[in-house]
Amino acid sequence: MLIDKSITLFVAMLLSGSMAFGQSADAVVMTVNGQPVRATTWQRYCQKQRQQAQLGQPSLKTLRQRFVDFQLMLAAAREARLDTLSTIRQPMASADELPCVGTQPVDASIETEALQLYQRRKQRVDAAGGMTLVQALLVKLPQQASKREEQQAKLLADSIATALKQGADVAPFLARYADDIDATEHQEQGVWLYPGETLPEFEVQMQQQPLGTWGDVFVSPAGYHILKVIARQPYLAYKEVRDELLKLISQRRLRRQLRAMQQESKPTSGKDSTACVAASKLIPAATLQDFRDELMVLTVLQREVWQKHPDTTAEWEHFFAQNKKRYRWTSPRFQGVVCYAATAKDLAQAKKSIRKQPVTKWKQCIEAALNTDSTKRVQVIDGWFMQDENAAVDYAIFKRGNDDKAPASYPFVGVWGKKFKAPPSFLDALMWVKADYQEQQQQAWLTRLRQKYAVEVNDALLEETIK
Repeated sequence: MLIDKSITLFVAMLLSGSMAFGQSADAVVMTVNGQPVRATTWQRYCQKQRQQAQLGQPSLKTLRQRFVDFQLMLAAAREARLDTLSTIRQPMASADELPCVGTQPVDASIETEALQLYQRRKQRVDAAGGMTLVQALLVKLPQQASKREEQQAKLLADSIATALKQGADVAPFLARYADDIDATEHQEQGVWLYPGETLPEFEVQMQQQPLGTWGDVFVSPAGYHILKVIARQPYLAYKEVRDELLKLISQRRLRRQLRAMQQESKPTSGKDSTACVAASKLIPAATLQDFRDELMVLTVLQREVWQKHPDTTAEWEHFFAQNKKRYRWTSPRFQGVVCYAATAKDLAQAKKSIRKQPVTKWKQCIEAALNTDSTKRVQVIDGWFMQDENAAVDYAIFKRGNDDKAPASYPFVGVWGKKFKAPPSFLDALMWVKADYQEQQQQAWLTRLRQKYAVEVNDALLEETIK
């Protein structure tokens, strides 16, 4: 399909930044390992960095250093011939075809945004009861099942549940009746589920069922379920979801940029609709090359830094010990539990249940001791608390505010734990320790690249082309 030349020129100008620099737009602003880097590449890089900045606009000095670092890593990727990989060379025509990969691995704001997203997810999941490890079987029902089909399915589900309760091996049943929550092979070890991921009927049963035993058959629109709850725990550690979150944030940013560019490229008139549709989906070659460069940098980072320096508890602990001042809080925090009880006796029993137990297991111990049936005798909130986060903690620990207005059904309140001025363990600052540790490893690698590759920069032209 041919696109009107004027429309093509219009879209190209939008994506290439200001074209008022005449011949300087194609000038070489630096060379890295003998490879020329042109002004238009520098302009696009600055535009992205400024669009993504969250805490004020970066200075020219900051942009220069980031850009040089990026080009150094790109030189290392080219030397490793990563540009020959099919995943990097594959053609892409529009934002809808972009693979799910990160696009700005050297931008610290991506890490910050990932940490913020992690905190929101963790608060939501933990507030709803945390994650649950289950094995689940399902005897499916057709959408318009007859009474006879329902009876046969229920009879089959009851017989399976009876066999499992009597100690039968679950593997043969999983092979045939595994619920479609996850792949059958994963079901043998169990599947971790978040609140809200399943049918309401399944969710209710999952929350109420005791640990370690197969429960009774229950029905949902999908059919008859047999469930075993293996374990419950808070949301995953940041380490386990970091890569997923970084890719998600990076992909969101790139998609927003490309969609914005496509939107800006749409003509206002209704003429030449064929050309308009084609122009709205056009992604310039320079933008696609930027994306490939960013993907190459991400790949070489994985090879040369993250995979060569695998995270271990010992390394995190050592790094934390060497940098404790970095993690001191501006105000004290409290680690412990807030327990709301129906009676004074229940509150005393809750306090007794946590004796000689680590603080991280207090909530689990209290609930196991008192919430043993469908009636909940206590409500428990645990974790780290800052001032003004919880009225009971503010009153009992930080000596401010008024006594907490406890829920009417749980008028007795206990606050147990300890106040700290800094994280007592690297585990209590693990998200930040891990991010800082990886940043240190990346900077050490960049130092080696600066020694390896020659860099020549035309600073006057750099400044001129982004005025």
